Amino acid sequence: MLSEFAKIKNFYAQQLEQYGPKHPMALHWNSKETQEARFSVLSSIDDLNEKSVLDLGCGLGDFYGFLQGKGLLVDYTGWDISEEMVQNATRKYPGGAFDVKNVLLESKLPRFNYVLASGTMNVKIANHEAWVYEMIQKMFEMANCGVGFNLLDIEEKAQDSQFFYANKEQILNYCKKITKNVRIKNEYLPHDFTVFMYK
Repeated sequence: MLSEFAKIKNFYAQQLEQYGPKHPMALHWNSKETQEARFSVLSSIDDLNEKSVLDLGCGLGDFYGFLQGKGLLVDYTGWDISEEMVQNATRKYPGGAFDVKNVLLESKLPRFNYVLASGTMNVKIANHEAWVYEMIQKMFEMANCGVGFNLLDIEEKAQDSQFFYANKEQILNYCKKITKNVRIKNEYLPHDFTVFMYK
């Protein structure tokens, strides 16, 4: 599995080198608009003002910037497996708390009101579906109130072989085994969906 994490890190290192830390394509977002569409939906999980939030797979920290732009006072923490991403996020947003961590390799995990992940599970690796389920389980364990994450939709016609496209029904069925309080949002972009899981 470590080699698969290296694959993800290498993918984003190449993107970062090609586009630089200020361009959405450094994280393989099509545009700032699509990135912010996802952020807007994720942040609607609840009133996040004065809540603790873990941004899992924080990349360049732009979700922190988004929350700041909305005037929300969030106790924000951003984790990423890429040292380069965390270094750039810290430079870009010195007010954010960013750290290099792999949630699946940590023995002791802190808790947060909400654990959120945008685009974190998109780059395809071996046994990807099992990894997604493991990530969802771990995120839910760390959350006091709820979890939000987005995935690419398997119904997307123009699929890119580098990415994982999820079956909404299968993901929802798995999430409902963990909690009955599950919601889905899929009206904001044609090839994307967001899942909310509440305690």
